[in-house]
Amino acid sequence: MSILTIDFNSIANQFTKYFNNRIFSNQEETQLFNDVNTDVWWMSGDETVFKFAGSRSIKERISNQFPIVKGFDVWSFMATDIIIDKENYKIMLEIDCKGIGYGNKSYSNNYLFILSINQEGKIYSIREYLDANSVLQYSLNNLFITQQFNNLNNN
Repeated sequence: MSILTIDFNSIANQFTKYFNNRIFSNQEETQLFNDVNTDVWWMSGDETVFKFAGSRSIKERISNQFPIVKGFDVWSFMATDIIIDKENYKIMLEIDCKGIGYGNKSYSNNYLFILSINQEGKIYSIREYLDANSVLQYSLNNLFITQQFNNLNNN
């Protein structure tokens, strides 16, 4: 696929829709990502404090984090800005994320994702920047989320 045939806007919209809908299927993964088992998703933060931080395979990231995301009663993951760099095959997404769940508690955070796209139009690398403190504050006194963090400590 040449740069002229890659629909960067469609990739950005598919990525946002994938997480907003919270339906993490293998079919969608195959359409969106290059290789979830080997490609890397890096997340900002101090790994000694925020156990989700650092580099993981895309598959591991989805497996570890998204049971938490699915547990929200109300969830919104919407792009507020999209910047496309066709020359370097990059998409930057600013995301506004809001949720209500786990005892009717409100969650709000802003994210910046940098998606690297290969010549076939698939995401092969993700860099995620977020306010980890917002996640940690939300997870205080929440048994399910605390267990998810503890599971990461054991890996």
